[in-house]
Amino acid sequence: MDVKTAGRTLDLFEAFTRLRRPASLSELAAAIGMPLSSCSNLVRTIQARGYLYMLRDRGPFYPTARLLEVSRIIAANDPILLRVAEHLAALNEACDETVVIGTIRGKEVVYIDVLESRQAIRYSIRPGSMRPVHANSIGKAVLSRMDAATRAALLKKLSYKKFTPKTILSAEELEADIRSSMRRGWFSNTRESVDDLGAVALPVTINGGTFGISIAGPAARMHAAIDDHVAALKRTCAKIDGT
Repeated sequence: MDVKTAGRTLDLFEAFTRLRRPASLSELAAAIGMPLSSCSNLVRTIQARGYLYMLRDRGPFYPTARLLEVSRIIAANDPILLRVAEHLAALNEACDETVVIGTIRGKEVVYIDVLESRQAIRYSIRPGSMRPVHANSIGKAVLSRMDAATRAALLKKLSYKKFTPKTILSAEELEADIRSSMRRGWFSNTRESVDDLGAVALPVTINGGTFGISIAGPAARMHAAIDDHVAALKRTCAKIDGT
């Protein structure tokens, strides 16, 4: 299996998350932008491994519970989440805003887990999502734990895409923001990636790796409770850091 095929396999399962129903072979091919014959080979291979089944002869297709079972086993043994799950749940309960743990991989932040707020209007995003480092509170928090040379090298590689009028647009500006935040004691994303999003974050060390934990929600609501959120985040990270 080559890299492209691996990507198509993931695209196939993500197509079901968008469709939210069984799909015919032609629908799946269209959803992932793949020739029908190639899609047929991919579907048959995944079906033979027990991850898809046909509702009737010749389709439509839908994932079996095997994928869920495999995912549960993987999640239950995640070395990072095993250490932080209880603390993240308590933080989510205390602040009632979305709580995220993530880290930097390459030039992006990857979200390892997300605990969404119960409020109707909330920051909503899936685990595994990738976000740009320069417009992300977790990105800034993780960058702060890098040595100066490593951080400077990474900052030079970032694209600094503009998302809002408040987006940081240069390595120099981002470095200044990180240094200012280190003196303040916490890191933020205030309408830098999305017009109405606010977030605060702190770095933690888990199993020898550096991660960031953030609290995120509507900017106005975050601003009104910023002191409480920062205090709760500091207490949580103090319990986790260095575990």
